[in-house]
Amino acid sequence: MFGLWIVVLSFRAVVGAEDEVLSRCDIEGFDLSPLALTRGNWLDRKGNHSYSINVCRGVNQPSPCPASTAVCMSGDGSEGVSIGEISTTHLDYTDSILTLTYTGSDLCPSTKSNYKTVIQFLCNEEDKEGTPTLLSSTGCTYIFLWSTKYACSNRIVAEGCKLTDTLSGKSLSLSSLSSQPWTAHAVTDSYDISAVAVKSLSGKAFNVPITDVVSPGYTKTVAGGGLPDGNGGCGDLIIHFDVQFPTSLRPEQKMLLKTGLALPKTLTAEQQAALTSVKNAFA
Repeated sequence: MFGLWIVVLSFRAVVGAEDEVLSRCDIEGFDLSPLALTRGNWLDRKGNHSYSINVCRGVNQPSPCPASTAVCMSGDGSEGVSIGEISTTHLDYTDSILTLTYTGSDLCPSTKSNYKTVIQFLCNEEDKEGTPTLLSSTGCTYIFLWSTKYACSNRIVAEGCKLTDTLSGKSLSLSSLSSQPWTAHAVTDSYDISAVAVKSLSGKAFNVPITDVVSPGYTKTVAGGGLPDGNGGCGDLIIHFDVQFPTSLRPEQKMLLKTGLALPKTLTAEQQAALTSVKNAFA
């Protein structure tokens, strides 16, 4: 099994001779510097607010915010608000998730604390540079999702059923799953593999494929899997499912769920690992 991968680098900004504010945005296996724009800014708009974003450097001028700002929020005709300063750049790769965090210089009125921006990157070779999209604003924290090929790392090496992290040396092998048959079936344009192992009261074991969406109270009938009926045969085995739902979610769990839902149809090894992180977040 993979352990918890934690690689954290934090960089101070560098002010150039022409007041150009820069920051390193590379970490073992990743380099986001191609996303640094020298003209214009990455833009996203939600409602009455626009968000100007740059990576590894401050927003290019003209902008409602100064050049020391990495993420600028502005409304129609209003002054810009810094929700992320380039000097606070914090790039983190934890549990197969690449995250860029900025802290703003302006105070949020509701909490009297500084604004915060979290950009979560997803590996997608087909998206090239991609664009940031605002997922949510919880309190004074703004969470963006950015699908791009520059979030793909060459540190994961696949050999047959084995994945190896070349940086940590840790590996994950799926070869143990080859000891029993699995049924692949389509579920809303994606693919899922699922089965439950059940032992009847008579001691007979069944590997029952589940091809339906399981909800509270769902039942599955295995014909002839029950106890002897006295006539030389056996009755049916009825499996009842009890689905447990969480009563609350931590902020990181909500972010992981949104990440999983935003993933493309075809997953890389790293994206599949991110989905595993969603599951582990509920442990």
